[in-house]
Amino acid sequence: PILTLTGLAVDATQVYFVDTLAGSIGAVPIAGGPVTTLVTVDRLAPVLASDGTYLYFSTLLSTPDDPNITVQDGTIQRVSVQGGTPTVLASAMSEDVRALFSEPPNVVFGSDNSTGRVPIAGGAVSLYGTLGGPLAIAGGALFVASPMGVMRAAL
Repeated sequence: PILTLTGLAVDATQVYFVDTLAGSIGAVPIAGGPVTTLVTVDRLAPVLASDGTYLYFSTLLSTPDDPNITVQDGTIQRVSVQGGTPTVLASAMSEDVRALFSEPPNVVFGSDNSTGRVPIAGGAVSLYGTLGGPLAIAGGALFVASPMGVMRAAL
């Protein structure tokens, strides 16, 4: 089959991937083997993170050209690495999530115009700031690249 793999995450035993064409998250053993579809989701974004227990992913905003179709906000969700029914951690995301990191007790996210976090168990979204761009996490800090330089925030 043709796959359009756009997001990857790895744990000790599996490689997980987002197939945006199929709208699914799949897994394959690191040593090789059959591909398993873990979950199928509408409007799946090309970002993925894992903490070995859960996979964290995002859905895209829908911005239909047809005025009769309701615009749907994006979400951040989690699903067991074994698959199953996803749990919504954050809804009403007004921007598409471009990066996700599992940084217990939170999932850290970045979009075009903001960076923030939501508890792994779900709850209120807290913003680090209104700066978006490429993200990295190291040493208990969040780094955001922007036209103004690289910014640092404590996690």
